[in-house]
Amino acid sequence: MSESAEAFSVAKFEVNLEGLQAKDFSSVSGLAMSTEALPLQEGAMHEKTTRKGRTRYRNLSLSRIFTGDKELVQWFQRCARASLEKRSGSIILKDEDHREVLRFNVRQAWPIHWEGPDFFAQQPNQLAYETIVLDVEEIEVE
Repeated sequence: MSESAEAFSVAKFEVNLEGLQAKDFSSVSGLAMSTEALPLQEGAMHEKTTRKGRTRYRNLSLSRIFTGDKELVQWFQRCARASLEKRSGSIILKDEDHREVLRFNVRQAWPIHWEGPDFFAQQPNQLAYETIVLDVEEIEVE
């Protein structure tokens, strides 16, 4: 009989991006990739045949509590105003003992969107968050 697979919490993860102190992220979304299936017509055959097309990677969205650290917004502004600063890094899933379970290596990422906190005078205890969206050229799972 085979052993059952262990389930892991999505709440234990770490974000590492070169050149950034990527700490305290509260959410990561968009870890997805897909490959196009292109139709292929071979002679007079009427059967459906496909071939592999381009592989695409979804934009990666990272959110964290805004602490006054301007590192993310400044990276976005530099890329928007001047040349791109592409960075690589990893999103690491961890187990209950904080050991690495799975690593998503992200290559050649750069910011395409930054969003600052919303403000609500009626909700003084709500925390301020910032979100950055990254265009990703490749994701590799190891």
